[in-house]
Amino acid sequence: MASARGSARRLFLGLDVGATKTLVLLTQGRQRVLGQQLLTTAARDGPEAVVQQLLSAIDRVLVRVEARRQDVAGVGVGFAGWCDLQGTVLAAPNMTGWRSVPLRAILEELTGVPVAVGNDANMAALAEARMGAGRGFRDLVYVTVSTGIGGGIVAGGRLLMGASGMAGEIGHLVVAPDGPRCGCGSHGCLEAMASGSAIAREAHQRLALAPGSRASPIAAQEVFEWARAGDRGAQEVITRASRFLGIGLRNVVNLLNPQAIVIGGGLSQQWKEYVEPALQVMRAAASGGDEREVQVLPAALGERSTALGAILWLQRVLRHTARS
Repeated sequence: MASARGSARRLFLGLDVGATKTLVLLTQGRQRVLGQQLLTTAARDGPEAVVQQLLSAIDRVLVRVEARRQDVAGVGVGFAGWCDLQGTVLAAPNMTGWRSVPLRAILEELTGVPVAVGNDANMAALAEARMGAGRGFRDLVYVTVSTGIGGGIVAGGRLLMGASGMAGEIGHLVVAPDGPRCGCGSHGCLEAMASGSAIAREAHQRLALAPGSRASPIAAQEVFEWARAGDRGAQEVITRASRFLGIGLRNVVNLLNPQAIVIGGGLSQQWKEYVEPALQVMRAAASGGDEREVQVLPAALGERSTALGAILWLQRVLRHTARS
């Protein structure tokens, strides 16, 4: 067990709060990981329950390394929702009750230390750019594809936040105007057409038309297993989703002209069956030949990317505060 004795408030907490799981990461300085805890998010129980989860998990991680809250310089949070520059969670489609919740202010009051809050994909983009697969590129786009689809943009070496902190919502680019309704309220978003939940939904709808079909939910992972076993219906579902992912990536390339695209998330593990066909679509249709110059790389930081990025974002905020 790593010990934090003598840390002199150089400990940082990074929180990755997702609709399914939450990761609490404790580091010393920039990158030395002292401890972590992974837990199931109380996503359906409302903000108060989630905040209490976070506080309990923080205390457990600190106890394991013989540290206290007063040893912590600050907390960075990557949250699976729309977050403004003041650290308020404006909405979280996959979590109950999260509408205009001032998460930064709440956590600062309860922990007594500075807190920085940002969108989870933006935080992961920052980490991959500084510490992961995107090192050496000043202009890159990070795309995470799992249950949903998110993204973050690094331009000129800096994380692009936009006027109100909500830049990079790649999953909500509309790629099929007449497509199914997305969790954001729009129709035919990339997330609604190409994510893990979209693959599972499409497969379930196809099965529902078959005699003797099962009523239980389907996971995207099952669809990939069926496709590898030769199921033509499953193969068609994945081909369709991959095509829409390629259309979304093509739009990103045409709009932003990045040096690199870093792809992470659970579905990035299905590189051959899912990502490579999408890249073929992207390269076949992007304008000006720029798509051939774009390097596409798998993410390197795994499940820690958002939490590490949240710590980097916190450290940036602390430096800015110290100068002002």
